Amino acid sequence: MIDKDMKEKFYQQLHETIITVQKRDVIIVMGDMNAKIGSNNEGLEHVMGTHGIGNMNENGELFSELCASCDLIIGETVFPHKTCHKVSCVSPTENQIGHIAISKRFRRSLLDVRNKKGADIGSDHHLMIANFRFKILATRKKIETYNVQKLQMPSVREEFKLEPKNRFSVLSTQNEDTDIEERRKAIKNVYKETSEKILGFRENQQKEWISKERNGKK
Repeated sequence: MIDKDMKEKFYQQLHETIITVQKRDVIIVMGDMNAKIGSNNEGLEHVMGTHGIGNMNENGELFSELCASCDLIIGETVFPHKTCHKVSCVSPTENQIGHIAISKRFRRSLLDVRNKKGADIGSDHHLMIANFRFKILATRKKIETYNVQKLQMPSVREEFKLEPKNRFSVLSTQNEDTDIEERRKAIKNVYKETSEKILGFRENQQKEWISKERNGKK
């Protein structure tokens, strides 16, 4: 029998771990918590639905408090299944102690939670399954281009010629046994650093592109 202090310490450590996760990431907490949460969600509407079974026990209080403090929804309490599909353990009575909780922000991504009674796992516990559907958003990579318009200036153009020439002469004095991939990287860096130093990057590139698009449509 685990005493209350050990339980509280476990949930404190779990809480400290969860809050380190960035809010834009999905948090899913699942496992056999031995926590009975019951069907009465009064005061806990933001944490659970009304489709739990039985009555809440001490572990259930600790688990629901964790979910409340971390903005998690207890998934299996949200979906209206028959009792036989909610039970996660039969020992000796039917209990709902295995849980799958998800970040409240991603609640709509959770489509269903129920047990899989037909799965033979050699235990008095039933396998719990959940269906998720996530919308993956592509991140736009910021593209920076060099301000090549500066090359129209004779002084800049001349400097752009001399800078790589001087640096290539230094590279040519290095050990010829240098790996060809290392030499390729060195040459690439010469052009990259020269362009950044002399040309710099174009500013407000996106605004220019939008302006040209609008002007083209008029």
